[in-house]
Amino acid sequence: MNVMFTYPINRMKLLFSKLACIFYIIAITLVLAFFTSLILGLLIKHETLSMDLLIYYFVSFLKMIVFHFMLVCITCAVAICTKSVLPSIIFVISATFANIVVVNSHLSAFYPWSAPVLLSPHEGVGRTYIPATLNMISLVTIFLIGLAISIKKYRYVE
Repeated sequence: MNVMFTYPINRMKLLFSKLACIFYIIAITLVLAFFTSLILGLLIKHETLSMDLLIYYFVSFLKMIVFHFMLVCITCAVAICTKSVLPSIIFVISATFANIVVVNSHLSAFYPWSAPVLLSPHEGVGRTYIPATLNMISLVTIFLIGLAISIKKYRYVE
């Protein structure tokens, strides 16, 4: 703590280092989930594992890392604006429960929290139409809005 307050550290560097830590946690968690599912899949021996299949799902997991991180920025903005963690937790829980309702409707194209689910591989699940372009637009929009609010508010927070 003493080092943090004695050195002139730029607030933007501090914000981006916090976001980098969040990205690192998301990446480690999803990579561990990938390898766990790989090991458990090899134990079941349902299908043969080819290199093409392995690369396809690994790239999908890498996309999910980026998509989940893009959703975190708006949550960080809520935490910075309210100067508390509780509203952020309520916001995430509300968005998650709303996703359960919205993900299988036509409104899912405009709801960014449904993007990681809809843009992940899901052959044979029963979805006939996946609005990939609109999902990406809503996801990038919510990311940019959250990042802009975080930068603006964090720069002048006391």
